[in-house]
Amino acid sequence: RFRDDVLAGSPVGRRYLAQLVRHIPELLDALAADEALRTSFVGLLSEAGPVLSDGETVSEDLADRADEFLRALGKGRGRSALGRTLRQLRSDVKAFPERTIRQGLQELERERPAPQAEPTGTRTP
Repeated sequence: RFRDDVLAGSPVGRRYLAQLVRHIPELLDALAADEALRTSFVGLLSEAGPVLSDGETVSEDLADRADEFLRALGKGRGRSALGRTLRQLRSDVKAFPERTIRQGLQELERERPAPQAEPTGTRTP
């Protein structure tokens, strides 16, 4: 429901979904290899449940915990595609405190509009 109703309904959310699909094998490997990271992820998901399912606002504490998790996940992945994605996500987390996920996504869309496709036939030589 969250994926289909909230993320898929937003250009930024669709980019998040595409990145998740792209990086899922590496993410699963990282979680499988690191018990502390796995425990942090489970705790984060547990705390985020009402935000994701009931549309509650993201607390400062939850945003801080998400940022810390993303930082820990990014250790040693600095120059990889996943590392770049995690750095962008850490920057994006700042848009969510005291907003619902939908409102945070809307704020990110205002800050960073999706690239527009070039109209066909308007290219200059």
